[in-house]
Amino acid sequence: MARIGLFGGTFNPIHVGHLTIAEEARLSAGLDRVIFIPSGESYFKDPRQIASREDRLQMTRRACGEAYEVSDIETRREGPSYTAVTCRAFREMYPEDALYLILGADSLMEIDRWRDPGAIFDAVTVLAFTRGGEDAAAFTAEVERLRAKYGARIEIIDVFMLDVSSSDIRRFIAEGHAFRHLVSEPVYGYIREHGLYGKQ
Repeated sequence: MARIGLFGGTFNPIHVGHLTIAEEARLSAGLDRVIFIPSGESYFKDPRQIASREDRLQMTRRACGEAYEVSDIETRREGPSYTAVTCRAFREMYPEDALYLILGADSLMEIDRWRDPGAIFDAVTVLAFTRGGEDAAAFTAEVERLRAKYGARIEIIDVFMLDVSSSDIRRFIAEGHAFRHLVSEPVYGYIREHGLYGKQ
């Protein structure tokens, strides 16, 4: 039985912080594989600020190289991307394996707003990592509530977080600031080649 980590996100663009989280999760949970899943259409974010599905998929593939796998399951799907649908699909693909959804504590705190959270918890164990700004008591209470309500399997992992975000990178690019140090070299080249996010 393999231990497989699923790491979804907009990846707009994917950056060194995302890769750090994936590697920290792999080491903390003893994962055999980590699969990055760029979202198709996010129902929480303004689509005008998001690069195309294909651009984000290609950047993710370039960032991951041989180290991690990349799935196009959500970028191929029409309409909004729902984590519950994706988790069910992976459960069907890997019925005998242990699946772990790598998720920030802030996202876990809002998971009741997502579509069919019960299906997510039925399909996977959540590996929740904190970003440092959460209220520890509130987070602990929410984890216990989700365990009681859904029978959720939630593991907390200690992740070293880099102070970088995709929104910061997009702003740096638009304002003409340096960003090469925040993304992998193949992603930097892709952004430059395709003129993404404004001023280069």
